[in-house]
Amino acid sequence: MFKKILASVATAALALVMVFTGAVSANATHTSLSISADVSCTSDFKYQVTWSVANNAGLTETITSSSDTSLVPVGETLTAGQTKTYTEVLPGVTNKTLTLSGQWSDGATNSDSKTLADHDFPSCVPNRNPVTICHATPPDTAAQGWVSETIDGSGAILSSQHQTQHDKDIIPSFVYWEQIDGVWTPFTYPGKNLTTDFSGFTGSEILASDCSPGKTATAPVFQPATCTDSGDTTDGSYTIPSTDGVVYSVRLNGAGPYVETAAGTYSAPVGTQIQVKAEGDPSWIVLNGTTSWSYTVPAPDSACLILVTPVAPTVTPVAECGVDGSVVLPTTTGVVYELTFGNGLYGPYTVTATPDDGYKFAGNQIVTFSGDLGAQTFASDCYPVVTPVAPTVTPVGDCGVDGSIVLPTTTGVVYELTLGNGLYGAYTVTATPADGYKFAGDQVVTFSGDLGDQTFKSDCEVFIDTDPTASSCLSFDQDSPFTSWIRVSLDPRLIYTIDGNVVTSEYTEVTPGSHTVQATAADGFILEPDPSTWTFDVQDTEQCLPTSALVTPIESSTQLTCDEPGSFTIGALDEGTVSWTVNGVPTAAGTYPVSTEQELTLVAEPTLEADGLDPDWTNPLVLDFTFPEGCDLKTLAFTGGNDPLGLALIAGLLGLGGLGCYVAFRRFAAS
Repeated sequence: MFKKILASVATAALALVMVFTGAVSANATHTSLSISADVSCTSDFKYQVTWSVANNAGLTETITSSSDTSLVPVGETLTAGQTKTYTEVLPGVTNKTLTLSGQWSDGATNSDSKTLADHDFPSCVPNRNPVTICHATPPDTAAQGWVSETIDGSGAILSSQHQTQHDKDIIPSFVYWEQIDGVWTPFTYPGKNLTTDFSGFTGSEILASDCSPGKTATAPVFQPATCTDSGDTTDGSYTIPSTDGVVYSVRLNGAGPYVETAAGTYSAPVGTQIQVKAEGDPSWIVLNGTTSWSYTVPAPDSACLILVTPVAPTVTPVAECGVDGSVVLPTTTGVVYELTFGNGLYGPYTVTATPDDGYKFAGNQIVTFSGDLGAQTFASDCYPVVTPVAPTVTPVGDCGVDGSIVLPTTTGVVYELTLGNGLYGAYTVTATPADGYKFAGDQVVTFSGDLGDQTFKSDCEVFIDTDPTASSCLSFDQDSPFTSWIRVSLDPRLIYTIDGNVVTSEYTEVTPGSHTVQATAADGFILEPDPSTWTFDVQDTEQCLPTSALVTPIESSTQLTCDEPGSFTIGALDEGTVSWTVNGVPTAAGTYPVSTEQELTLVAEPTLEADGLDPDWTNPLVLDFTFPEGCDLKTLAFTGGNDPLGLALIAGLLGLGGLGCYVAFRRFAAS
């Protein structure tokens, strides 16, 4: 008996050990949280720390405790196997510790901690960048210019004589770094003598020229000997320009040394050889391009002539009533005038002037004077001018009333109807001047127009093609914006009234009950009978009971993602009024997940044969579900069901006022 009891106790203990071992094993698979860190240098020589937090378990983990919530907030979630990174910047070497605790979706918990050690931090020391300066020779005057020197490291410049003693050295602006309280901090050296003027060059320009500034000397200007207006010959000349940093020297006819010459203009007789050279001032200025010039003053190309100026002829324009004009040629010493175009009495003319022997003009040597004396006149030009006026025109009237043309009575003007009958259609009245008179401009003036087409009494008759209608439970008008209305077919030849009020729109909202519509002819038209009258018992279609309806399907869908399946929802605006098939298979209303790439064809039909399908819906609707590029595809089954989630989504769509839905329309009949 004792052995049996002992065996039972052993068996129970073994079972407890197996249960405990399984629980521990199961818990161990969900409690793997690890933290690692990577430290790198930033561009401003601080330390960027990238913390990696890994969930190595197969369940979702939530961070429940963080030693730095600004870095890793409490409540952060990591999906199964996910690693998230968190980045911060530390100004210097810091032995920071990050401690995190997490809880998995099965309730298991775990913690991990990572402390940054000194050896985790790389060396983030700024490089010593070489700086090129212009060293003055000698340092205090730069009388001999500058020499380019490159110094290894900006710090060396700050503590050297280049900065502290050499007054004419030129140093560029640069950035250097100093460690303040263990943090590398940038400082800017503003430069030395960068804006100082050195014989027309700034320090910055000298630096840019590799410490050898250069200039291009402006060339002197040479002028030959010229003729005066009186026929004499002048000397030639040379002009020395003024250029900063350049000194000019001149030698004439190759005799003696070059003589420094100030800026200005100097004369030189015909045949003088002028030699000019340019040098840098001070001597360290390098001159680019041409630095010497030579010129021999030439005599004028031709004999010197006396300058004369031609003057315009005396012109008298044509006068009225046949009096001719005239052109009188001038008399000028040294100028020959000739009438080269026209007769000098009327019309255009041209007088040409040329210089006589031994004389010249300034500019063109042929000068012309042109004009117009005016058109030739005649005795008839003196006739009084009269102006024709338009006839009085009455267009064709309505209903067979002819138009009319009344010719004016104007002294000196003859009017004649030259086209048309003066009653209807096109017409032309021609006006000509009477004997002894004339018009200004054209001597034949016409007035044309159109009296309009001939009309007849029958043209005024109008007929009502479409009778007015009113809202009724026995009819349905989808276009009406109202539920209680009267509709008329507007015609500009007719005036419609409802209960005596003029109608201006096709649909007029009225109260339910009896209303009278009248149509009368507008001015100029005839209606038989006039007025025409209709009486309606208007009904409000919103109060009618429905007997059959236009049913409205609703549908929405979401696409596949790399992490989540897609879905589609089908239903109806009024529950149960639409039946669906998906790929030819009858399918109940609801929301269905889609886990694989596929194409679904949806067809909606009214559940009741008496109902009609909303005309805004088009069958079939094809949905194409595809994964985004780059996904690790998983094969998921296409499943579906009439679950509460689908019905909730339908209600949400209706509440949003039509997202993926259509507006329903109803047909109503009498109750």
